Amino acid sequence: MSRQKTFDQMLNEHSESDTQLRPELFEPNRVIRARIILEPMPEQEHVRITARTDDNQLLWGKMYSPASAKTHPVAVAIYDALIAAANSCLPTRVSPATLDQHTEALTLVGLLKSRLGKIEKDLRRKKVSEKTMKRGASRLPDLRDALTLIDMWETNESKSEEADE
Repeated sequence: MSRQKTFDQMLNEHSESDTQLRPELFEPNRVIRARIILEPMPEQEHVRITARTDDNQLLWGKMYSPASAKTHPVAVAIYDALIAAANSCLPTRVSPATLDQHTEALTLVGLLKSRLGKIEKDLRRKKVSEKTMKRGASRLPDLRDALTLIDMWETNESKSEEADE
């Protein structure tokens, strides 16, 4: 069984023969046409970067700041239109979860709790200074995205449990 190659690997293999390679030429790749939008937010010292379809459906987004530029790879929040498109590319049958995955999930939940505790401690000060308010404002978009993601998981879990009954 051959392993599927990424589009980058295909580009490297064909770089000398054709500079006009497009991802849709390689099965099973699927292309979503999108625009990248830069939204300056000077009060928060951020730039919101989003990808949107031609009809303005939000695909993914990231709050960019000088501090986030130092972190690679950069995490982005993905939204419903992209999630639906990605899900349509997944095999219909997913292998069952294993005990190792369950243990890892619990470990990651513990890490999330720990990191959220550190963020909360950093924002809960006896005296809230302008610097603390700016720090809170800079984290607000990412915290909202994280909450949206967790809410989405809970909603999907509830639907899954209802379907199982």
